Amino acid sequence: MYFNFKGFFRVIWLSLFHWQRTGVPMTWRKRVFLIGFFIIYPLVEITNAICFRLDWILFPSLWRTKVQRPVFIVGSPRSGTTRMHRLLALDQENFFCFKTWEIFFPSLLQKRFVAGLGAVDRLLGSPLMKAIRRRQERRFREFNKIHRLDLFAPEEDDKIHAHIFSFLGLMWFLPFREVFDQYEDFDRLLPQKDQARVMRYYRECIRRQACFRGGGNRQYLAKSPYSSLRVRSLFAAFPDCAVIALVRNPLEVLPSGMSIAMAAVGPLGLFPNLETMRATMCHCIRLIYQNVVSALDSADPHTYRWVQFTELTSQPARTVEEIYAHFGWPMSESFRTRLVAEDKNARGHRSENAYSLDQYGLDSNQITTEYRDIFDRFGFPRIPVSAGDADVSAVRQAPA
Repeated sequence: MYFNFKGFFRVIWLSLFHWQRTGVPMTWRKRVFLIGFFIIYPLVEITNAICFRLDWILFPSLWRTKVQRPVFIVGSPRSGTTRMHRLLALDQENFFCFKTWEIFFPSLLQKRFVAGLGAVDRLLGSPLMKAIRRRQERRFREFNKIHRLDLFAPEEDDKIHAHIFSFLGLMWFLPFREVFDQYEDFDRLLPQKDQARVMRYYRECIRRQACFRGGGNRQYLAKSPYSSLRVRSLFAAFPDCAVIALVRNPLEVLPSGMSIAMAAVGPLGLFPNLETMRATMCHCIRLIYQNVVSALDSADPHTYRWVQFTELTSQPARTVEEIYAHFGWPMSESFRTRLVAEDKNARGHRSENAYSLDQYGLDSNQITTEYRDIFDRFGFPRIPVSAGDADVSAVRQAPA
């Protein structure tokens, strides 16, 4: 079994009898959210589990599908991981990945069913697709200035673990650190049996995606800031994988990270005050820097490559070409042409947002002291600058 039953029932207990530990007021909205979550979520995941098992019966090709040479893009939030992911995802001859809607449906049966509905919709002139696009554009207009949300675009796959209640991001909605803190330092704190459980499930999800979107020698392409907390586990579970590690000045990452946290979960009132949210964000980002640096320092240099944020944003085509050369990946002329277009697009792109340290109560001296090893290692300037939007991707996607 993949599901984290112990953690799930513990959160129910804590929500019923120990909510005061969170420091978050129990408003009527919180009650509605908790009631809805603990009723609907189990029903959804039971359905997912049934479909997951039916996959083996209904799709014999799944038994023959293998996950070979996956590529994992890691790094702290707001370090350019989304842009890197969406740039490489343009190379559909070499890579396949999860689109946002596919993360909601982990089983192959569900993916085939939804894809079938999409085919019918296209025959009718795509009324459903058009309605969804209009709806998401209205709903996420402001948030899209920070991080582009699109059901039909490549997205980070860490949310797939929410289906087995083993996703660190659930902490933003169910703020019980005692349940989720082990996932903050996955490689060191999570018990071995749970590490194995999560990685087995992850491999099976990728296997189904490979059966659905893969084919030939295409490699799986993943991006997830939370994967930065389990780099050693990725190398252990996928010995032939490649890792692309994005890194950005902490003086820019932290205020930009705070901005997206405020936009995503701030309105839900899940944190009692700005100080608590700031402490949580700083703690998680510090763990990411430490884990990625430590894991890659002990890895074979041929299996990973560091990329600085400024390299990617100023010269995306050159950066991608160097990555391909490093790993020995073939690059088609059609993809090279798209890269040149994205290079021009990047030079004309300007962030719609700017963030300052003072805006979120962050102290530059404290950050440069705490992250001294990172500043020394990568040569980052210690002078605060206005942090623009890191992960708003100007990459033009291929048709859904």
